[in-house]
Amino acid sequence: MTNGSTASTETDIKHLRADMAKLNKDLGNVADTLKDLMRDGKNEAVDGLYEAGGRVRDEVRRRAQSVADEIQDKPVAAALTALGIGFVLGMIFARR
Repeated sequence: MTNGSTASTETDIKHLRADMAKLNKDLGNVADTLKDLMRDGKNEAVDGLYEAGGRVRDEVRRRAQSVADEIQDKPVAAALTALGIGFVLGMIFARR
């Protein structure tokens, strides 16, 4: 059970890293839109910002629902994953 939990935790961490990379890219797009807004001051930049914000919001909602569904489908694995992540974070922060 530990190997399955470890593999699940590692998979979850890989997914989180991928999600963070995508979110970073989306935030970069938002920053680019803000630059356009400041440079041009046109309504197109504002519209682009709203669209980018809407896409980020929708993506966050979709991923949150996905996580909630996963937790509901596999509560023991989710609890063990949370425990493992908490342990790792505790080890990291305890060393500071």
